[in-house]
Amino acid sequence: MVVLVSVMSKDEPPTGGWKQRDKNSEETLNYAKRALSQWNSQNSTSTHLFKLIKVTVAREKIVCGKSVNLSFIARETTCLKSSTSSEELEPTKCPSKAGGDIIEITTNIWIKMWENSEKYKITSVKKLN
Repeated sequence: MVVLVSVMSKDEPPTGGWKQRDKNSEETLNYAKRALSQWNSQNSTSTHLFKLIKVTVAREKIVCGKSVNLSFIARETTCLKSSTSSEELEPTKCPSKAGGDIIEITTNIWIKMWENSEKYKITSVKKLN
């Protein structure tokens, strides 16, 4: 007879449960920037780019791959989406637009490392001002 025992620390989430990520890690910030880039290209209501201000929620769980859930704050910039200059299309180099929109974006990212695949799904966009 074989008996399997599972030991789980009280600080560890259950298998398949959400666990907190470092909101300021390079990897988390890169996920947020890629999600924002997708939103900048697909959002038809604004003529200006938005830039990342800060990540407010970062968590992950292991699924078939990894699921990452992020919420972050973004601010409208003075850079136009229609700009042809690649430097102007880099939101981090664009100044914030006075009176511009501030939004909170929530996204889910499904990462399949073995396929080198990341699928971003923006689940909500909320105007904060």
